[in-house]
Amino acid sequence: MKRSKNKEATPVASASADSQGRGRKNTEGGFTPTPIPNDNVDILKDSDDPSMTRNQRETSSRIGVSSQSERGFTLLLSVLISSLLLAIGLAIFNITIKELILSSSGRESQFAFYAADTGAECALFHDFQRGAFSTSSPAANLECIDEEWEVTSSSPVPGTYTRTFSIDSEPHCMTVVVTKEEGPPVTTSIEARGYNTCDTGNPRRVERAIRVTY
Repeated sequence: MKRSKNKEATPVASASADSQGRGRKNTEGGFTPTPIPNDNVDILKDSDDPSMTRNQRETSSRIGVSSQSERGFTLLLSVLISSLLLAIGLAIFNITIKELILSSSGRESQFAFYAADTGAECALFHDFQRGAFSTSSPAANLECIDEEWEVTSSSPVPGTYTRTFSIDSEPHCMTVVVTKEEGPPVTTSIEARGYNTCDTGNPRRVERAIRVTY
């Protein structure tokens, strides 16, 4: 009897994909995992695949557009918050600058007042202690703040005598006008003007005045 030779079946390589998407068969009968897209870029690329249905393409497009919209909204929100914080910072800075200017003006005003008070005290001392502004005596120089200052005299109206002197004690200055009117009784008026600086062109120059009548 002839023995029939049984031919062994040669394995045929198949590359058909599993219907459930688990992988593809390899030549050894196993499965090779199919990579899964991790971001929207892969989804958008897959949307151009002709094998995808229309619904799958629309779904992939919506996912990509939604991601871009979220990024745009986040950027807009960041810009709005930054603008709000910048506006608040500028407002606080403006208020601070105004407060500093106001505080500086108050300090300079005090310096001008002290200068006017010094001039008035000098005139009172020389009038009461030395009679420097007497209507019967000519004008004479005065000594104030350890220096001698020139006194000018005028009589604009009969019976009225005016003596004027200025003190330039850097950085503060003062101008004093003493007016005497014959009576009876004799009336004396002292008007002292003080300045925080002797620079007449300084825009921040402040003037304060004191008037004494007796």
